[in-house]
Amino acid sequence: PPTAWDIRLSPNPVQDYVQVQGLLGPADYEVYQLEGKKVLEGQSIDHRLDVSTLSPGIYLLKVQVGRQSQTLKLVKT
Repeated sequence: PPTAWDIRLSPNPVQDYVQVQGLLGPADYEVYQLEGKKVLEGQSIDHRLDVSTLSPGIYLLKVQVGRQSQTLKLVKT
């Protein structure tokens, strides 16, 4: 089964689009402010996420593939 454990974000910091590297299949994602508020969610087929609508700051990106998930720090400029 696909695993989400060895994923990386590129570029990070990001302006408009971030590539989630290391995924082996489609993934669900959620973006949270550090305070815990969800500000973006969706499914990535091509592993490219549009974060252009986010305000500059630090976010947590949760990526889930099947029952496995990983949370990464995302810096938006």
